[in-house]
Amino acid sequence: MSELTVRRDEERSRYEAYLGDERIGVADFEQVGAAVLLPHVEIDPRHEGRGHASQLTRATLDDLRARGVTRIVPQCPFVRMWVTRHPEYQDLVGS
Repeated sequence: MSELTVRRDEERSRYEAYLGDERIGVADFEQVGAAVLLPHVEIDPRHEGRGHASQLTRATLDDLRARGVTRIVPQCPFVRMWVTRHPEYQDLVGS
């Protein structure tokens, strides 16, 4: 089985999750001032239940943080839930 990799697609304003050459998920983002909105994370139904959405979310937040983003707005219910379960990322949603 291939390892999940995540790539940032600047043109489409999203992160894409791949298993080998197959794109299996996306995490959309929108830069609004100093904050980044995260409206949507989706994994292909054939690949659900394997932790890929969590891996995609972690990779997205790690990359945003590395780019100097200090505030996200997790509009996606999955991302909101994920951040509450991972305290090391809660500083990104602080006021």
